[in-house]
This record gives sequence, structure tokens and C-alpha cells, in this order.
Amino acid sequence: MGKIRLRRSRLLLRLLAILCLLGLAALLMVYLNARGYARTAQRRAWVLEASGRSFHRLPPRWVEAFLAVEDPAFYSHHGVDLHTPGAGWTTITQGLVKIHFPGPYKGPIGKTLQSLRALVLDSAMTKDEQLTLALNTANFGQDGDRWIVGFPDAARTYYGRPLQELSDDQFLGLVAMLIAPDTFHPRRHPEAHADRVKRIQALVAHRCRPRGWWDVYLAGCA
Repeated sequence: MGKIRLRRSRLLLRLLAILCLLGLAALLMVYLNARGYARTAQRRAWVLEASGRSFHRLPPRWVEAFLAVEDPAFYSHHGVDLHTPGAGWTTITQGLVKIHFPGPYKGPIGKTLQSLRALVLDSAMTKDEQLTLALNTANFGQDGDRWIVGFPDAARTYYGRPLQELSDDQFLGLVAMLIAPDTFHPRRHPEAHADRVKRIQALVAHRCRPRGWWDVYLAGCA
């Protein structure tokens, strides 16, 4: 009986070792795959910066408002944030993964993959590069049958003027759409859009704060 137990123990240890090696191999593949996509995303950011579409061209107060709503701890986290009030499930870095890395990212496995890739992306790109890419590739839904991508395109589509010529409230109007472009569409759902803009205005004026990590709809600013 002792020899049989010893054999079983050795077999179990071998199986565990094989599983660990397979797990490490899978993580390495995820890393190498993500690193490749991160380099492509970084090159896109460089092209945007070279063409004069860097976030530095926007008023600092606009950038601060965008971060306050979309990713309050953007400059301090490493791609994933699970505790900052208002952060929600998706940081800016995770959002970039969803846009620039093939998915899907639904369910526990998908969200885990998205988070792992966000960690890699954050190590490969500077925060400034990420911010430039995010502002220029954000999803603003559809206007008719055309998809609206990036703040410059959204400014022309929804307000009929270049991004730099928007008023503060108009810029916040674009930020208000990001969480759900159809739900907070300024033309199709003007009341819902106006209500979210008011909440964002209160947030950036420091008159309120999200109720917790999950409060991306700013119930604390009602």
C-alpha cells in the first residue's frame, strides 16, 4: 500500500508540474501577443501626435474633466483599478485594449484577458500616449449609418465646429456620451444627455463625488 501511495503522489506531482508549465506557457503567449498589439497601438499614438492631435493641444481643464469622469486614477494605476470611486470595470487602458486588441471581452474569462492585456499595454505605452490615443479613438456611436470615432469627429458631428472651438459645456457634452453613446445621445435622448452633463458639471466642480467604485453613472451627483 505504501508503494502504491508513493506512486500516486509522484504521479500527482508530475501532473501538477505539467499544469504549471502549461499555465506559464499560456501566460507567456498572452504577454507576447499583447506586446505586439501594444506596439501597434503605440505607433498609432505617435502618428496622432505627429499630426497635431495630441491631447496637449486641449485645455488642461478639459483633460482633467475627461479623466475625472472616465478614469480618476489614470496616472497612478497600472492599467487596472478596482477601488477608486467612479472607476468602474473599465479604465482608459482597458478601454484601449477593447478597441485596439481583438476580443471578445465578455464574461469572467474575457474580462481577465482584458485586464492582463491592459497591464501589458500600460507597461508598453506612456500615459500621455494612451491619453492621446483614447481621445482620438473613443467610440461616440452612430450618426445615421456612420460611426463617430474620436473627439474631433464627434465635435464636428454633434456641434458643427472643430474640437478646439467648443465651449466647456459642449466638451462635457461629448464626455457625457462616452459611457453609453446611444443612451446619452444629444439628439435622440436630449433629456438624458442634459441630466448626465449636469452631473458631470457637479463632479468637476467638486460639488459631489461618486458613491463608490461602481458609480460610473454618478448617482452620487444626482
